Formats: sequence, structure tokens, C-alpha cells
Amino acid sequence: MKRRAALAGSLATLAAAPRGARSQTLAVDLQLVLAVDVSRSIDEVEAELQRRGYIDALSSDRVVDALTSGEHKRIGLC
Repeated sequence: MKRRAALAGSLATLAAAPRGARSQTLAVDLQLVLAVDVSRSIDEVEAELQRRGYIDALSSDRVVDALTSGEHKRIGLC
């Protein structure tokens, strides 16, 4: 639970950082790009399922452990 809070806090801090601060180069173990279907080929229920999947995955203890186990202990998330 503490790791989830730490990950959420890190993401919130990054989102709130001034634009110049975000453009600094930081070493990461992984650059992860999350794609979202915006083609209108899915309905609202499927879109919610997709969003819930991202939330569940990024807050899973196994995923958080994997994301923080590398040399730099962080990933880039877009």
C-alpha cells in the first residue's frame, strides 16, 4: 500500500511540475507509452474498462515492484 501511495505521489508531483522542470533529462529504466483508443470504435463501457485496466495495472503490487526494481528505480510514463 505504501508503494502505491509513493507511485501515485510521484506521478502527481510530475504532473504538477513546471513545464521546464519536466523537460529535464532523467535516466529511467523504461519509457512506457499508454495508448488509448479514441477512434469511437468502442462504447463508453469498453472505454471505462480500458481506463480501469490501466489503473488496476499501475496500482498492482507486482507491477509497482517491477517498475521500481530497475537500476534507476523509475520509469517514464506517457
